[in-house]
Amino acid sequence: MSAIAETEPGGEMVCILDFEARPRDANDRPIAGRRRAFSTGEHVRYLRHFFVHEPADNPIGYMAVFRPIDSKDENLYGAKHDYFVSLDHWENLKEHFVSNLIVIERDVAERQQQIMSYVLTKLKGKPARTRTREGKR
Repeated sequence: MSAIAETEPGGEMVCILDFEARPRDANDRPIAGRRRAFSTGEHVRYLRHFFVHEPADNPIGYMAVFRPIDSKDENLYGAKHDYFVSLDHWENLKEHFVSNLIVIERDVAERQQQIMSYVLTKLKGKPARTRTREGKR
């Protein structure tokens, strides 16, 4: 589900990828100004959204207008709505990936032990015949 559908204006959303955005004016048009980088996990304040119909063959779609939580930056910014998730979804994503990370690390450790065990078993057996530089055995 979209963060703009789940978040009330004035509520917080969370960036789910790194991106840069230009400041926007009150009419949602980009204005001259330095791009600002937003990072995965950064919280922003959702204000409103609008639809971009261009390009005609593949519209950009819904754009979220937001403000950084950082009080020093008073600019408005806009980005595609699917760059964000609601706070609830963010917590669920964190929980999912943390629990799976533990399982993945355990599986990798078990596979590494199996691989090392296999290699050691192979080394215990009779060594394979190898050729010297001169081609003799």
